[in-house]
Amino acid sequence: DAVLIVEAGSLRIREANPAAHALAGARAGSLPGKKFMTLLDKSSHDAMQALVGAALVSDTVSPVGLQLARGPREVMAT
Repeated sequence: DAVLIVEAGSLRIREANPAAHALAGARAGSLPGKKFMTLLDKSSHDAMQALVGAALVSDTVSPVGLQLARGPREVMAT
């Protein structure tokens, strides 16, 4: 599974495993420090912002489907 750890305040990627790099079409080690929103289709930006907001005020959040910017792929974010 692709795993990204994203800072809530800046939405910058802190960590990404090899599967996340492959899913994003990025070379190994290149994702940390990048803005997470650049990986998403603009139609998913509001959903991602809502997910982060919910995570900041609750111990549990429901998964959200997000469209990737590259290709017609949907991923689930929690």
